[in-house]
Amino acid sequence: MSKLNCIIITPNKKVRNVECDYIGATGVEGDFGILPLHAPFISELAPGVLFLRNQGKKDDPIGIVSGFLHVFEDKVTVIADKVYEKSDIKKSADEYKNQYEKKKQALEKLEKSDSQYANVKAETDKLLTLLKLAAYK
Repeated sequence: MSKLNCIIITPNKKVRNVECDYIGATGVEGDFGILPLHAPFISELAPGVLFLRNQGKKDDPIGIVSGFLHVFEDKVTVIADKVYEKSDIKKSADEYKNQYEKKKQALEKLEKSDSQYANVKAETDKLLTLLKLAAYK
């Protein structure tokens, strides 16, 4: 069976360049999966966990705040603004959930035209990503 070649990059570094059997991700229109021989595809990524799976091995989860995923001929390229590894998790999922809920409430009180909106939205998306990564089993 063929494998997927997955490359994950940020503006600062190459995060991964690995082969895997399956990739799961969170797009702006919902969760999706990629298997070898997938049709060409592009998706904008939403805050969540992108995971790389190889048969018989533990999943390799990576927190993605935002970015794009491109599939072409068993090559998957992920370009992300910022990524988080499991080693970046310093709190429990419950702690991240509490922080996220507070930040989300603050965001809901702001108008999109407010000068603070973009910063609060970025913090909210980061906390959501960390929460999902901390909760990933």
